[in-house]
Amino acid sequence: MNQELNDLGIEISAYVYELHDLTKVIKDMDAEIIKNSTDENKLLMQEVIDRYKSSVNRLRVLLECYFDVEQKNSIPTDFSFRKLYKQLKAAY
Repeated sequence: MNQELNDLGIEISAYVYELHDLTKVIKDMDAEIIKNSTDENKLLMQEVIDRYKSSVNRLRVLLECYFDVEQKNSIPTDFSFRKLYKQLKAAY
């Protein structure tokens, strides 16, 4: 496998894990806001949501780079990454 694709794949995986963790944090914070709706909790939630959106955008760019390298090197398409990309585009 192309080293550049391997490196991009590792970065993509890291962002997927980060998004997974942020999703859990958002769910936990949402439950906390329901119990204790303070301005500080709302501000923290907004910061986490902003981080989530930023990570989604960075992941989308990384996937586009991955697809570009894939195409330039005539490497078979990784359909799991294509599916992930479609999900990200649909969400934001």
